[in-house]
Amino acid sequence: MKTKALSLFLILSLILIQTSPVYALEKKVLKIAGDNNYPPYEFVDEDGNYRGFNVDMMRAIAIELGIEIELMPMGWQEAMDALENGEVDAVQGMTRSTLREEKFDFSLPLVTNSQAIFVLKETNYISTLDDLAGKKASFQLGDISYELGRDIKDIERYIKINQEEAIDLLLNGKVDAFVGNRLTGIYYLQREGNFDKVKIVGEPMHITEYCTSVQKGNTEVLDIINQGLDGIKKNGNYDKIYKKWFGETFIDKSLQFKKLLYISLLLLFVISAIAIVNLYWNRKLKLEVDNRTEELGKLNEELIAQTHKFEKSNKLRGKILESILSGIIVFNDEHGIIEYNKAAEEILDKKLYLEDNWNTMKLDEKYGFNGYESATKGEVITNTQGFIINNNKLYLNYSFIPIGDLNEGVILLLNDFTDIKKYQDMANYNDKMQALGELSAGIAHEIRNPLTSIKTFIDLIPSKIDDEKFREELVNISKKEINRMNELITQLIDYTRPISGKPEIFSLEEVL
Repeated sequence: MKTKALSLFLILSLILIQTSPVYALEKKVLKIAGDNNYPPYEFVDEDGNYRGFNVDMMRAIAIELGIEIELMPMGWQEAMDALENGEVDAVQGMTRSTLREEKFDFSLPLVTNSQAIFVLKETNYISTLDDLAGKKASFQLGDISYELGRDIKDIERYIKINQEEAIDLLLNGKVDAFVGNRLTGIYYLQREGNFDKVKIVGEPMHITEYCTSVQKGNTEVLDIINQGLDGIKKNGNYDKIYKKWFGETFIDKSLQFKKLLYISLLLLFVISAIAIVNLYWNRKLKLEVDNRTEELGKLNEELIAQTHKFEKSNKLRGKILESILSGIIVFNDEHGIIEYNKAAEEILDKKLYLEDNWNTMKLDEKYGFNGYESATKGEVITNTQGFIINNNKLYLNYSFIPIGDLNEGVILLLNDFTDIKKYQDMANYNDKMQALGELSAGIAHEIRNPLTSIKTFIDLIPSKIDDEKFREELVNISKKEINRMNELITQLIDYTRPISGKPEIFSLEEVL
């Protein structure tokens, strides 16, 4: 049993030796400097104990890595000079800046830091660094806040070794403002019970990383610090230390009030903006709805008017269609009937239906209406034909008329001119009879004249028979008149006799 325990102890010892860094084996003591009055980061309390966030962080790193450290509190400028001169290995807390990066290397950030302007409660004329021009302001020697104020001209600077002394100048009314670390200032004012006398103005400035610094190029110590920081973050000690010094103890009531005020104003602005936008859109929507309603009303009135007009047009079209004496049948592009009138039914002596079509009606077979297929191809077909419908002789003129482009439909137009044909035949007969009467009158007149001459001479025969001259005239005139009548009768016979054509040969050039 003892053998197993001894073996286990040796194994653990080997593991610890292998995992421990070289600096632990060498038992090197790291000298770490820090500000002696920079609460809550680092400060010497009334009992002479060196305390603060940075102090706890360095001790936690030493425990995590198993190394020894020596914490050396001193004035801030003294601490920076000691690091620059190689008298210490590190400064446990320093705000990172471009100017400082030229002299030092920085570890992973301990916290994110910021600077602030502190003024007395009754001061209302300072809110930014630019407002310090021509005013008195206190700074900590070597602090990042001092670097921020260098670019402002005409500032009467009061430099103190630590922030506590710089804040005291403000509390005593010797300066118009103090510029320094925000958390350190709040911590000191709360500790001394002076927080109600001072307020923070403006926005947080120079929000930067607050790190441990080493000499430029000292990667060995920098790696030790970074490894320790990583370790205490993983094991939870970092969060405990942070909560101890920053989590719940230091409350900037003015910033909280400002933040609450900003949030309230922002919410009020957002709500007001939403209300205004909502009101605007409601009014715009109402106006749009009213406009649309008015437009729809006008469109509805126009639609009603168009409907009435269309109905009236349909009625008028129906009346016109029915008043037309010609028969009309309209076929669509699928050969079905879409319109017809009563005249078409009377002419065909057939009842028509909209369900009928060209193929079922068989008008080409029954009536000999030829040309429908040609009309579907865009050709107008017209023809005149006699029909026997229900033992009645009819004379019809029919036309197939295409509608629009090819195969959009066909109109069948029927004209019954049976009565017109009868009237024409009667007129022709009357004309012939009138012509015959006129001819007969002319012939009678032409015959009567010679007969009158002959009768006159016959009546004179008893009294002038002995007159030789009379006898000669009687013979001559009677013969002449008889020949005249014979010629007239010959002409009449020739007029009534058909004349057969007699072809002749002639020269076309002579005719032209």
